[in-house]
Amino acid sequence: MSTRPTSTQVEGFQIAAPPKPKGAPEPKWDELEPLPGGGDGVPIVISNNPEIFTGTGLLAGSVQPSASSARGTTQPLPALTDFAYYLFHINRTGGTKRVFLLASTIGDWPVSATVNGALNANAWSPGASASVQTAKALVTHYPISRVVDVLPGKPAALGYIDVRHGHCVDGRFVVRSTGGLHVRDVAAPYGASAEDALTLAGARFAPGEIKSPNPATGAMGRCAGLYRHDRWSGSVALEIGETPFVRGFRFDERAQAFPGLATYRDSDPNSSGNYGSIYELELAITNATGREALVSVEFASYPAQIAPNDLKDYWAFLAKRGWALPTRLWDGPAAVTLGGKERVVSIFTKPSSPNAMRSSLASRVLSAGANEKLRLRIPVPGLISIPAAILVRATAANAGALAEKEKWTGKTTSLASTSTTKTDVATSRLRAKEASAEAPASSAAPSSAGPSTAPPPMTDGARPAPPSKFNPEESWTIAFLKERRRARSG
Repeated sequence: MSTRPTSTQVEGFQIAAPPKPKGAPEPKWDELEPLPGGGDGVPIVISNNPEIFTGTGLLAGSVQPSASSARGTTQPLPALTDFAYYLFHINRTGGTKRVFLLASTIGDWPVSATVNGALNANAWSPGASASVQTAKALVTHYPISRVVDVLPGKPAALGYIDVRHGHCVDGRFVVRSTGGLHVRDVAAPYGASAEDALTLAGARFAPGEIKSPNPATGAMGRCAGLYRHDRWSGSVALEIGETPFVRGFRFDERAQAFPGLATYRDSDPNSSGNYGSIYELELAITNATGREALVSVEFASYPAQIAPNDLKDYWAFLAKRGWALPTRLWDGPAAVTLGGKERVVSIFTKPSSPNAMRSSLASRVLSAGANEKLRLRIPVPGLISIPAAILVRATAANAGALAEKEKWTGKTTSLASTSTTKTDVATSRLRAKEASAEAPASSAAPSSAGPSTAPPPMTDGARPAPPSKFNPEESWTIAFLKERRRARSG
């Protein structure tokens, strides 16, 4: 009696990580190619500065508080009609607060707005953070929408959620309206109404941690204001002429940043990192080798522009300064379409080992002369780090490789599978623990998703004094790159 094949086998669609093709080189950052395509989509308001708020008030929006000019914009934000809105903040006020996304009319006439979006709040946990939940809604094209009538003189809540102390709030919306709107996100007291929040937003900015651009250190600052695009779209043709084969394309937080249209003067003038945006890429792959080829597509993180196999210097740099390794580099979903079938896969990378810095998106054996189109939709979630890359590898699909293919297929489950992995169990336990009690302030600090082979972080008592050339305000990426350039220049 034969075993009934799984749906994944029938479709020939692989999600499980294949063995690394032998002989395929590991691209260095400088060997990666620019990501094809460019900015697309509607303008987006990004509200991430302050990232941490310590009191109530306006977080960002298209209207300034009437009694404050402390945080001006490069120019007034225009009336918004067809736009996206992304917000990410951490509540450090000492208690639960209610975060609103409010809309109001710019004139004495009603406006109808179609709203698609998601707003989530919780403590950080791998694979289940507020940012991951919002990104999942984004890759599924926002299946739920509603129509909101915005009346003159009365604020309308496009969304609101209660956020406990120490927890994150992450939201992403697409709004299409029949007329111009003022839109803002507001931190308000627990139990506040939309009217209360609007009054508060008109009175003051929410206090918190503002990170501004700093040319001296290379710091980009955080985003607040209106930016030109909410999407990066591109396509590329890949011809595999021989194996082993590898080509890689950069996810670059600076090169792909969208310019600001009207941003806060204390914030990043470009959407560095493109948080809240989405990448839509098409890879048209042709096997021109004359024989079967095993093709795999990976997402790989390049912390501080370090390739996955070259981590020793990076670890040593962080340990020297008493800095712990980041607990994750990328944590979020991607939608992958291959062979006419779409699947949602999880990307989770961290710099604890070369394998942990890579995440398989798909793999498939292509016959000689065959063509395949693979489409990717990758939202940029909060709480992640760029640089990163899309890597396309190919090796000869000999009998051994085909046997391996069957092995991975047997281990692969479809999206509807109810099987549970060790990571699922760990995440479920963490969720249950968080649900059972009020999280202390420290619970929002990210924790690793698994054992790390990296050096353990030093305690404060063992932390050495930083060298004179080290600026503690620099990010670990900028600081590492500066030191590496100094070492290379002698």
